[in-house]
Amino acid sequence: MDARTTVRSLAAARIGQPVYAALAQRSFSRAAVLSVHRQVINLMTPDGDLAALVAPPVGAGPFNIVLHGWPSAWLDLTPGMRADCTPSTLQIGAWRIDLTTASRWQPQPDWALLAQAPGLAAGIAALQRWLLTEPAWLLTEPAWPLTRQLDRLSAHALQMRVEAVLQAPANSVLADALTALIGLGPGLTPAGDDWLAGWLLRWRLDAAAAAPPLRLADLTRTTRLSQAFLRAAWAGWVDEPWQGLLTALARHEVSGIQRQAQQIMQHGATSGCAMLSGFLRSL
Repeated sequence: MDARTTVRSLAAARIGQPVYAALAQRSFSRAAVLSVHRQVINLMTPDGDLAALVAPPVGAGPFNIVLHGWPSAWLDLTPGMRADCTPSTLQIGAWRIDLTTASRWQPQPDWALLAQAPGLAAGIAALQRWLLTEPAWLLTEPAWPLTRQLDRLSAHALQMRVEAVLQAPANSVLADALTALIGLGPGLTPAGDDWLAGWLLRWRLDAAAAAPPLRLADLTRTTRLSQAFLRAAWAGWVDEPWQGLLTALARHEVSGIQRQAQQIMQHGATSGCAMLSGFLRSL
């Protein structure tokens, strides 16, 4: 940074526990800007550790550092720019972010408690019925949602590989079918990965303590950002909208289910819908 550049200060409101722990271990000492979006700035280390600066409407998440405010312009932040991170401060270019003001946010729900909730089955059924009435939930096959941004060829390949997952008779075959989904589709988080992330969350509800049959070594088939999100789903970590949805499902609160699902569907061009689709395909 040029010595004449004015340093601008921001403060963090909340920070995901996994990011807090990584910062405490100084895992982000070599972080750099991975991507810049309207309400999210992704930072990543060479080892694949992820942190995301996010605007307040995005909310908390495993990797999120939620800021108190969001500048209208981030003064030329670009991918590859170095981020200097310590447990108390994060600096990128002309911006210095105070992390000491942030409360820690826990991304791990009580999966065992959710799985035993008496209202869960009715809540999931209510979610599925409501989604079929939503304009954003476009159907090409029964219960298979796509948005217009996903081209027909990608949609067909995704459908075939999803069916292979659903028909897999054993864990070894299932692991192969899951691997075939990794990295399928365009973008920073391909649709195959998003579907798989939702499926992994449903596994947490349906399979109790059993480890998901996903080979983590196979995640190198996809983007670095998507690898981080899939590892989070495998670990059972979710963001704030998903925690809200899971709670509403467990309580069979229809208005809460609809509100949280709408928020999830706003995530990315296809990501939210693909995750919900994966979640709705039970084991």
